[in-house]
Amino acid sequence: MFLTKEGVVKLGDLNVSKVCKRGLLRTQTGTPYYACPEVWKDMPYDFRSDIWSTGCVLYEMAMKQPPFRATTMKGLYSKVTTGKYDPVSSMYSKEFRDMIG
Repeated sequence: MFLTKEGVVKLGDLNVSKVCKRGLLRTQTGTPYYACPEVWKDMPYDFRSDIWSTGCVLYEMAMKQPPFRATTMKGLYSKVTTGKYDPVSSMYSKEFRDMIG
């Protein structure tokens, strides 16, 4: 989240992250928790990847944790590419749950 000089909060992503493995950093395109399966698979992607990422952010805002969680990048890859995540709490409306899931 970014805060403008005018005090407006904006949702954004710089589309680059650093991955640390054995003390070494490498640059990765896409933020792992929000990257769509196509990005994970190094396939072409388009505007739909932004919709995927927005869904991940909405999920995290509601559930206070990202939809896809794992202790390793390999585990995260598996969860994202298979679409495995815990359902959104029933305390939210069916419409909201359907929009995310």
